[in-house]
Amino acid sequence: MKNCFHPEILLDNSSVIPLQEQIAEAFRKQIARFRPAPGVRIVSEHALSKELEIHRKTVHQAYETLVSEGFFTHSATRGVEISEKARQLCRKPFPSIAFVMPYTMTEQLEHLGRSGYELCAGVIDRAAELGIAVNILAIPSSKLSHEDLELWMENSVMRNIGIIDLGPRSDRDDAAMEKLLKAPLPHVLIASESRFPCISTLRADYESAYECMMKHLVKLKHRNIVCLDVERHPNIFFADTAYLRTRIAGKIASKYGICSHSLTVGRPEFKKGNFSTVSENLLQLSPLPTAVICANDDMAQGVIEELKKRNFSVPEDFSVLGYDRIKPGIAGCSHSHLELGRRAVDMIFEMDKNWKFGEFREEHVPSFFYEDLSLSHASTDTK
Repeated sequence: MKNCFHPEILLDNSSVIPLQEQIAEAFRKQIARFRPAPGVRIVSEHALSKELEIHRKTVHQAYETLVSEGFFTHSATRGVEISEKARQLCRKPFPSIAFVMPYTMTEQLEHLGRSGYELCAGVIDRAAELGIAVNILAIPSSKLSHEDLELWMENSVMRNIGIIDLGPRSDRDDAAMEKLLKAPLPHVLIASESRFPCISTLRADYESAYECMMKHLVKLKHRNIVCLDVERHPNIFFADTAYLRTRIAGKIASKYGICSHSLTVGRPEFKKGNFSTVSENLLQLSPLPTAVICANDDMAQGVIEELKKRNFSVPEDFSVLGYDRIKPGIAGCSHSHLELGRRAVDMIFEMDKNWKFGEFREEHVPSFFYEDLSLSHASTDTK
Protein backbone atom coordinates (compact mmCIF):
# COMPACT_ATOMS: atom_id res chain seq x y z
CA MET A 1 0.00 0.00 0.00
CA LYS A 2 1.48 3.32 -1.07
CA ASN A 3 1.41 6.49 1.08
CA CYS A 4 0.85 4.59 4.30
CA PHE A 5 2.68 4.37 7.62
CA HIS A 6 4.59 1.10 7.48
CA PRO A 7 7.30 0.79 10.18
CA GLU A 8 9.91 -1.92 10.25
CA ILE A 9 8.90 -4.51 12.86
CA LEU A 10 11.13 -7.30 14.17
CA LEU A 11 9.38 -9.93 16.25
CA ASP A 12 11.03 -12.10 18.88
CA ASN A 13 9.20 -15.43 18.99
CA SER A 14 11.22 -16.51 22.03
CA SER A 15 10.11 -13.52 24.12
CA VAL A 16 7.53 -13.79 26.89
CA ILE A 17 5.97 -10.60 25.52
CA PRO A 18 2.97 -11.49 23.31
CA LEU A 19 3.42 -10.83 19.60
CA GLN A 20 0.52 -8.38 19.50
CA GLU A 21 2.16 -6.31 22.23
CA GLN A 22 5.50 -6.39 20.39
CA ILE A 23 3.72 -5.04 17.30
CA ALA A 24 1.91 -2.35 19.28
CA GLU A 25 5.12 -1.24 20.99
CA ALA A 26 6.95 -1.08 17.65
CA PHE A 27 4.23 1.23 16.32
CA ARG A 28 4.39 3.44 19.44
CA LYS A 29 8.14 3.89 19.12
CA GLN A 30 8.02 4.52 15.37
CA ILE A 31 5.20 7.03 15.73
CA ALA A 32 7.15 8.85 18.47
CA ARG A 33 10.20 8.91 16.21
CA PHE A 34 8.70 9.83 12.83
CA ARG A 35 5.61 11.79 13.96
CA PRO A 36 3.33 10.89 11.04
CA ALA A 37 0.57 13.43 10.41
CA PRO A 38 -3.04 12.73 11.51
CA GLY A 39 -4.99 10.95 8.78
CA VAL A 40 -2.03 9.01 7.41
CA ARG A 41 -3.18 5.48 6.71
CA ILE A 42 -1.66 2.50 8.50
CA VAL A 43 -0.42 -0.53 6.58
CA SER A 44 -3.30 -2.99 6.29
CA GLU A 45 -3.67 -5.89 8.70
CA HIS A 46 -3.56 -8.33 5.78
CA ALA A 47 -0.32 -6.89 4.36
CA LEU A 48 1.44 -6.73 7.74
CA SER A 49 0.39 -10.24 8.81
CA LYS A 50 1.65 -11.61 5.50
CA GLU A 51 4.95 -9.76 5.87
CA LEU A 52 5.47 -10.93 9.48
CA GLU A 53 4.22 -14.43 8.66
CA ILE A 54 1.73 -14.46 11.53
CA HIS A 55 -2.04 -14.79 11.83
CA ARG A 56 -4.00 -11.72 10.84
CA LYS A 57 -5.89 -11.91 14.15
CA THR A 58 -2.62 -11.10 16.02
CA VAL A 59 -2.15 -7.92 13.97
CA HIS A 60 -5.81 -7.03 14.47
CA GLN A 61 -5.40 -7.30 18.26
CA ALA A 62 -2.38 -4.97 18.14
CA TYR A 63 -4.30 -2.43 16.03
CA GLU A 64 -7.30 -2.52 18.38
CA THR A 65 -4.98 -1.88 21.32
CA LEU A 66 -3.57 1.19 19.58
CA VAL A 67 -7.09 2.36 18.71
CA SER A 68 -8.11 2.08 22.37
CA GLU A 69 -5.00 4.03 23.42
CA GLY A 70 -5.72 6.78 20.91
CA PHE A 71 -2.80 6.27 18.49
CA PHE A 72 -5.05 4.91 15.73
CA THR A 73 -8.56 5.69 14.63
CA HIS A 74 -10.98 3.86 12.32
CA SER A 75 -12.07 5.50 9.08
CA ALA A 76 -15.16 4.33 7.25
CA THR A 77 -13.47 4.72 3.86
CA ARG A 78 -9.72 4.57 4.52
CA GLY A 79 -9.27 1.80 7.08
CA VAL A 80 -7.06 2.55 10.11
CA GLU A 81 -5.34 5.95 10.33
CA ILE A 82 -3.08 7.95 12.62
CA SER A 83 -5.40 9.81 15.01
CA GLU A 84 -5.33 13.46 16.04
CA LYS A 85 -4.63 12.32 19.60
CA ALA A 86 -1.40 10.63 18.52
CA ARG A 87 0.32 14.03 18.48
CA GLN A 88 -0.46 14.53 22.15
CA LEU A 89 0.63 11.00 23.05
CA CYS A 90 3.93 11.56 21.28
CA ARG A 91 4.77 14.49 23.53
CA LYS A 92 5.91 12.04 26.17
CA PRO A 93 9.67 12.47 26.79
CA PHE A 94 11.94 10.70 24.35
CA PRO A 95 13.94 8.05 26.25
CA SER A 96 17.24 9.51 27.38
CA ILE A 97 20.21 8.69 29.57
CA ALA A 98 21.76 11.20 31.95
CA PHE A 99 25.49 11.20 31.17
CA VAL A 100 26.86 12.94 34.26
CA MET A 101 30.36 14.42 34.13
CA PRO A 102 32.33 16.06 36.92
CA TYR A 103 32.56 19.39 35.07
CA THR A 104 30.83 21.36 32.33
CA MET A 105 31.66 20.17 28.83
CA THR A 106 34.02 23.09 28.29
CA GLU A 107 35.91 22.26 31.48
CA GLN A 108 35.74 18.53 30.81
CA LEU A 109 37.46 18.90 27.44
CA GLU A 110 40.58 20.06 29.29
CA HIS A 111 40.64 16.76 31.22
CA LEU A 112 39.83 14.37 28.37
CA GLY A 113 42.61 12.59 26.52
CA ARG A 114 42.14 10.24 23.59
CA SER A 115 40.69 7.56 25.85
CA GLY A 116 38.15 10.02 27.29
CA TYR A 117 36.97 11.05 23.85
CA GLU A 118 36.61 7.40 22.85
CA LEU A 119 34.56 6.66 25.96
CA CYS A 120 32.19 9.57 25.26
CA ALA A 121 31.89 8.51 21.63
CA GLY A 122 31.01 4.98 22.74
CA VAL A 123 28.21 6.26 24.98
CA ILE A 124 26.73 8.56 22.35
CA ASP A 125 27.05 6.13 19.42
CA ARG A 126 25.54 3.17 21.25
CA ALA A 127 22.68 5.27 22.60
CA ALA A 128 21.93 6.47 19.07
CA GLU A 129 21.83 2.86 17.83
CA LEU A 130 19.26 2.03 20.51
CA GLY A 131 17.15 5.11 19.85
CA ILE A 132 18.08 6.75 23.15
CA ALA A 133 19.06 10.38 23.59
CA VAL A 134 22.07 11.36 25.73
CA ASN A 135 21.52 14.18 28.17
CA ILE A 136 25.00 15.48 29.11
CA LEU A 137 24.99 16.96 32.60
CA ALA A 138 27.65 18.47 34.83
CA ILE A 139 27.76 18.03 38.62
CA PRO A 140 26.36 21.33 39.90
CA SER A 141 28.59 23.80 41.68
CA SER A 142 28.70 23.71 45.46
CA LYS A 143 27.23 27.22 45.38
CA LEU A 144 23.87 25.85 44.22
CA SER A 145 21.10 26.28 46.79
CA HIS A 146 19.15 23.32 48.16
CA GLU A 147 16.07 24.40 46.19
CA ASP A 148 18.03 24.73 42.93
CA LEU A 149 19.65 21.36 43.52
CA GLU A 150 16.19 19.80 43.91
CA LEU A 151 15.15 21.41 40.61
CA TRP A 152 18.28 20.08 38.93
CA MET A 153 17.45 16.58 40.10
CA GLU A 154 13.79 16.78 39.09
CA ASN A 155 14.18 18.50 35.72
CA SER A 156 17.55 17.20 34.52
CA VAL A 157 18.14 13.81 36.17
CA MET A 158 14.81 12.16 36.99
CA ARG A 159 13.41 12.43 33.46
CA ASN A 160 15.96 9.91 32.18
CA ILE A 161 15.81 6.12 32.12
CA GLY A 162 19.15 5.88 33.91
CA ILE A 163 22.44 7.50 34.86
CA ILE A 164 25.94 6.96 33.49
CA ASP A 165 28.40 8.57 35.88
CA LEU A 166 32.03 9.59 35.42
CA GLY A 167 32.43 10.42 39.10
CA PRO A 168 32.49 13.56 41.28
CA ARG A 169 34.29 16.86 40.92
CA SER A 170 37.78 17.06 42.35
CA ASP A 171 36.52 19.59 44.92
CA ARG A 172 34.00 16.96 46.13
CA ASP A 173 30.58 18.50 45.80
CA ASP A 174 29.02 16.29 48.46
CA ALA A 175 25.46 17.65 48.29
CA ALA A 176 25.03 17.05 44.57
CA MET A 177 26.65 13.62 44.66
CA GLU A 178 24.54 12.50 47.60
CA LYS A 179 21.38 13.49 45.73
CA LEU A 180 22.56 11.73 42.59
CA LEU A 181 23.43 8.53 44.44
CA LYS A 182 19.95 8.34 45.94
CA ALA A 183 18.10 8.81 42.64
CA PRO A 184 15.72 5.84 42.09
CA LEU A 185 17.15 5.12 38.63
CA PRO A 186 19.55 2.53 37.21
CA HIS A 187 23.00 4.03 37.81
CA VAL A 188 26.28 2.88 36.23
CA LEU A 189 29.64 4.23 37.38
CA ILE A 190 32.36 3.96 34.74
CA ALA A 191 35.97 3.08 35.56
CA SER A 192 35.57 3.48 39.31
CA GLU A 193 34.69 1.39 42.34
CA SER A 194 31.55 2.51 44.11
CA ARG A 195 31.37 2.74 47.87
CA PHE A 196 27.58 2.39 47.58
CA PRO A 197 26.05 -1.07 47.00
CA CYS A 198 23.19 0.26 44.84
CA ILE A 199 25.49 1.80 42.21
CA SER A 200 26.49 -0.57 39.41
CA THR A 201 30.08 -0.46 38.22
CA LEU A 202 31.82 -1.04 34.91
CA ARG A 203 35.58 -1.32 34.49
CA ALA A 204 38.25 -3.11 32.51
CA ASP A 205 39.17 -6.69 33.36
CA TYR A 206 42.64 -5.83 34.69
CA GLU A 207 43.03 -9.25 36.28
CA SER A 208 43.09 -11.20 33.01
CA ALA A 209 45.41 -8.68 31.33
CA TYR A 210 47.95 -8.71 34.15
CA GLU A 211 47.77 -12.50 34.31
CA CYS A 212 48.98 -12.54 30.70
CA MET A 213 51.64 -9.93 31.48
CA MET A 214 53.08 -11.85 34.43
CA LYS A 215 53.14 -15.13 32.51
CA HIS A 216 55.08 -13.34 29.79
CA LEU A 217 57.51 -11.72 32.25
CA VAL A 218 58.22 -15.13 33.78
CA LYS A 219 58.84 -16.51 30.31
CA LEU A 220 61.32 -13.67 29.70
CA LYS A 221 63.04 -14.52 33.03
CA HIS A 222 62.00 -11.37 34.92
CA ARG A 223 61.96 -12.15 38.64
CA ASN A 224 62.01 -8.69 40.25
CA ILE A 225 59.62 -5.89 39.32
CA VAL A 226 58.46 -2.57 40.74
CA CYS A 227 54.91 -1.23 40.43
CA LEU A 228 54.57 2.56 40.19
CA ASP A 229 51.25 4.10 41.21
CA VAL A 230 49.92 7.66 41.59
CA GLU A 231 49.06 9.03 45.01
CA ARG A 232 45.39 8.33 45.60
CA HIS A 233 43.05 11.32 45.52
CA PRO A 234 40.82 11.13 48.63
CA ASN A 235 37.16 10.67 47.81
CA ILE A 236 34.29 9.53 49.99
CA PHE A 237 32.15 8.34 47.09
CA PHE A 238 34.22 6.46 44.50
CA ALA A 239 37.67 4.98 44.02
CA ASP A 240 39.17 5.36 40.53
CA THR A 241 39.95 1.89 39.21
CA ALA A 242 43.17 3.20 37.67
CA TYR A 243 44.52 2.78 41.19
CA LEU A 244 43.65 -0.90 40.96
CA ARG A 245 46.04 -1.57 38.10
CA THR A 246 49.41 -1.73 39.82
CA ARG A 247 47.92 -3.22 42.98
CA ILE A 248 46.44 -6.04 40.89
CA ALA A 249 49.74 -6.37 39.02
CA GLY A 250 51.66 -6.73 42.29
CA LYS A 251 49.22 -9.28 43.66
CA ILE A 252 49.35 -11.42 40.52
CA ALA A 253 53.16 -11.12 40.38
CA SER A 254 53.47 -12.91 43.72
CA LYS A 255 51.28 -15.69 42.35
CA TYR A 256 53.95 -16.35 39.72
CA GLY A 257 56.89 -16.13 42.10
CA ILE A 258 57.91 -12.63 41.04
CA CYS A 259 59.27 -10.31 43.73
CA SER A 260 57.26 -7.08 43.58
CA HIS A 261 58.05 -3.66 45.09
CA SER A 262 55.60 -0.75 45.17
CA LEU A 263 56.37 2.98 44.83
CA THR A 264 54.00 5.96 44.71
CA VAL A 265 54.30 9.12 42.62
CA GLY A 266 52.91 12.25 44.31
CA ARG A 267 50.01 13.87 42.51
CA PRO A 268 51.80 17.24 42.08
CA GLU A 269 54.80 15.46 40.55
CA PHE A 270 52.58 13.37 38.30
CA LYS A 271 50.69 16.41 37.00
CA LYS A 272 53.99 18.16 36.23
CA GLY A 273 55.43 15.05 34.61
CA ASN A 274 58.25 15.03 37.17
CA PHE A 275 59.42 11.46 37.79
CA SER A 276 62.95 12.18 39.02
CA THR A 277 62.30 11.32 42.69
CA VAL A 278 60.48 8.06 41.99
CA SER A 279 63.23 7.06 39.54
CA GLU A 280 65.87 7.68 42.21
CA ASN A 281 63.85 5.59 44.67
CA LEU A 282 63.54 2.87 42.07
CA LEU A 283 67.33 2.66 41.71
CA GLN A 284 67.72 2.27 45.48
CA LEU A 285 65.63 -0.91 45.59
CA SER A 286 67.25 -4.22 46.42
CA PRO A 287 67.16 -6.46 44.55
CA LEU A 288 67.14 -4.04 41.65
CA PRO A 289 64.06 -4.69 39.48
CA THR A 290 64.38 -5.63 35.84
CA ALA A 291 60.85 -4.50 34.92
CA VAL A 292 58.91 -1.36 35.85
CA ILE A 293 55.09 -1.58 35.76
CA CYS A 294 53.55 1.90 35.47
CA ALA A 295 49.96 2.99 36.05
CA ASN A 296 49.72 4.49 32.56
CA ASP A 297 51.76 5.32 29.46
CA ASP A 298 52.43 8.93 30.49
CA MET A 299 54.16 7.69 33.64
CA ALA A 300 56.02 5.03 31.66
CA GLN A 301 57.31 7.62 29.20
CA GLY A 302 58.43 9.90 32.03
CA VAL A 303 60.27 7.05 33.78
CA ILE A 304 62.02 6.05 30.54
CA GLU A 305 63.28 9.62 30.07
CA GLU A 306 64.53 9.78 33.68
CA LEU A 307 66.35 6.44 33.37
CA LYS A 308 68.03 7.58 30.15
CA LYS A 309 69.25 10.73 31.93
CA ARG A 310 71.01 8.38 34.37
CA ASN A 311 72.64 6.47 31.51
CA PHE A 312 70.37 3.44 31.73
CA SER A 313 68.92 1.91 28.59
CA VAL A 314 65.36 0.70 27.94
CA PRO A 315 64.79 -2.18 27.44
CA GLU A 316 68.39 -3.45 27.84
CA ASP A 317 68.72 -2.38 31.50
CA PHE A 318 65.05 -2.03 32.43
CA SER A 319 61.86 -3.11 30.72
CA VAL A 320 59.16 -0.48 31.21
CA LEU A 321 55.44 -1.24 30.81
CA GLY A 322 52.47 1.14 30.90
CA TYR A 323 48.74 1.14 30.33
CA ASP A 324 46.42 2.55 27.62
CA ARG A 325 48.68 2.13 24.58
CA ILE A 326 48.88 5.83 23.79
CA LYS A 327 52.67 6.16 23.60
CA PRO A 328 54.47 4.47 20.67
CA GLY A 329 56.86 1.70 21.61
CA ILE A 330 55.65 1.16 25.18
CA ALA A 331 54.51 -2.35 26.11
CA GLY A 332 51.72 -2.93 28.63
CA CYS A 333 47.99 -3.50 28.80
CA SER A 334 44.96 -1.70 27.42
CA HIS A 335 41.22 -1.93 26.92
CA SER A 336 38.79 -0.36 24.48
CA HIS A 337 37.37 2.85 25.95
CA LEU A 338 34.89 2.88 23.10
CA GLU A 339 33.62 -0.51 24.27
CA LEU A 340 33.49 0.77 27.85
CA GLY A 341 31.11 3.56 26.83
CA ARG A 342 28.98 1.26 24.67
CA ARG A 343 28.65 -1.33 27.42
CA ALA A 344 27.56 1.30 29.94
CA VAL A 345 24.62 2.20 27.68
CA ASP A 346 23.73 -1.47 27.24
CA MET A 347 23.67 -1.90 31.03
CA ILE A 348 21.23 1.00 31.45
CA PHE A 349 19.10 -0.26 28.55
CA GLU A 350 18.90 -3.75 30.05
CA MET A 351 18.22 -2.57 33.59
CA ASP A 352 15.49 -0.21 32.43
CA LYS A 353 13.36 -3.19 31.44
CA ASN A 354 13.01 -4.74 34.89
CA TRP A 355 15.27 -2.87 37.32
CA LYS A 356 14.45 -2.72 41.00
CA PHE A 357 15.81 -0.02 43.30
CA GLY A 358 18.98 -1.23 44.97
CA GLU A 359 19.87 -3.69 42.21
CA PHE A 360 23.64 -3.83 41.68
CA ARG A 361 25.64 -5.09 38.75
CA GLU A 362 29.39 -5.34 38.30
CA GLU A 363 30.61 -5.86 34.75
CA HIS A 364 33.93 -5.76 32.91
CA VAL A 365 35.16 -5.16 29.38
CA PRO A 366 38.18 -7.17 28.17
CA SER A 367 41.69 -5.84 28.76
CA PHE A 368 44.67 -7.18 26.84
CA PHE A 369 48.43 -7.46 27.26
CA TYR A 370 50.61 -6.45 24.32
CA GLU A 371 54.35 -6.50 23.65
CA ASP A 372 56.35 -3.57 22.31
CA LEU A 373 59.87 -2.13 22.12
CA SER A 374 60.15 -1.25 25.83
CA LEU A 375 60.04 -4.93 26.86
CA SER A 376 62.93 -7.38 26.64
CA HIS A 377 64.41 -10.41 28.34
CA ALA A 378 65.78 -9.77 31.80
CA SER A 379 69.54 -9.31 31.85
CA THR A 380 71.60 -11.91 33.68
CA ASP A 381 74.21 -9.30 34.54
CA THR A 382 74.37 -7.66 37.94
CA LYS A 383 73.51 -3.97 37.67
